[in-house]
Parts: sequence; C-alpha cells; structure tokens
Amino acid sequence: MEVTAGFLVVKTFERMCREYLANFAVWWQAKYPDADPMLPEQMPGKYRGIARDPIQPWVEDLRDTGLEEPTEEELAASLFMDVLTKSRREDGDFIFALNDADKLLEMIPPPAEREIIWVRRMDCGDLPPPETAVLRYEPTEFFGGDHSSLIASCAFFRYWRPAHGNDQKKMRFKALHAKLNSWGLFDTPADAEQYLDSCPLPEPDARFYIAEIRSVS
Repeated sequence: MEVTAGFLVVKTFERMCREYLANFAVWWQAKYPDADPMLPEQMPGKYRGIARDPIQPWVEDLRDTGLEEPTEEELAASLFMDVLTKSRREDGDFIFALNDADKLLEMIPPPAEREIIWVRRMDCGDLPPPETAVLRYEPTEFFGGDHSSLIASCAFFRYWRPAHGNDQKKMRFKALHAKLNSWGLFDTPADAEQYLDSCPLPEPDARFYIAEIRSVS
C-alpha cells in the first residue's frame, strides 16, 4: 500500500539538536577532526519537519541483531507500533488514527521529548484532520522507514560542510534558506519545489515529493 498521509510521532527539535551534536562529536569529528557541526543558533529556525526519527515498530526477536534498538523509555511505544502494523492501523511509521497516536505517546514516560504531527503529500487528495494546524511545506521522500528531508540535511543537521565551495552556490542556498519560516519549512509549496529543483539529490533515482506538515492540537 502506498501511504500518502498519516500521523507520525517524532522527536522534538531540541532532542534532535542534542542527539545530532552528540553523534557529530562521537563519530564525525573522530574521522574529520577539523569539522564543525551546525549549532542550533546557526540554524534557520526550529525545524519541525518530517525528518525527526519517527517511532518505528519493534519486536523482541530483533534484539541483539545489530539493528538500532528503542530506548527503555520508548520500548512499550515501539512494541505498540508493531501491534498497529499487524492490525493495519499503521504502515511505514505512518499511523492512520489520532487516538492510536495519542495512546502511543502516552506510553512514553515524561519528559517524552516527542510530538505528533500529521503529514500529507501535496500531489494527493488527502484532507487534513480538523484538529491540525499547518506548519508549512518541505521536500521529502515520503517513504516509510526513511523519512529524509533535503531541508533537514542541508540547513539543520548537516555533517559534511566543505571548507571551500562555490561562492555563487553558497549565496543561492543562503537565499533559499532565508525563505524558511520559524519552523524551518517553506511557506508555499512553490518555494519548496524551487528548493527541490536547486538541490542535488542524494541518489540519482531518488524520488522526492512536496509534503505538508501539520501540528496536532
């Protein structure tokens, strides 16, 4: 089934920043000692897009197989995601009913450092739930299990930043990032599309869509 809309239980921006800086120091700077991370005060807004590590299903048979395991605090929520998967109430980390997303979030003891968002592909006709408010738009693969975003990897949680680059290219991206709102998203689908057209894709055959991101009250 191709999923075109749904709820995701994602990490907060503050948690994403903390974990990004820790990962950068542990493995990226160990390989490239002169590399510097993007500090939160250098980022163009507080990113609230799709690329924030949504909760994924987990089964205990996967323990000690080398896959990333959920934290002890989020274990019950990850096991519940597997229940949702088997009952077809979730697919590719996208949860279809808000009450299921609420129940999952309640399984994480405070401070949960997660929030629920609702997202949809703009090329499809899914109607937004009434209890949501639009945060705006970004280019994303919109693919279960890999919720990558060109904005997140270029403007927020970057690892590779060349010391010397094409000044004209840098200025173009600086101008594009200046269009991001306070949530690190573009205010119009057209601006998100322009950004997609300007970015080299991570893989030649990668398929990106314009996604609408909504907060949930």
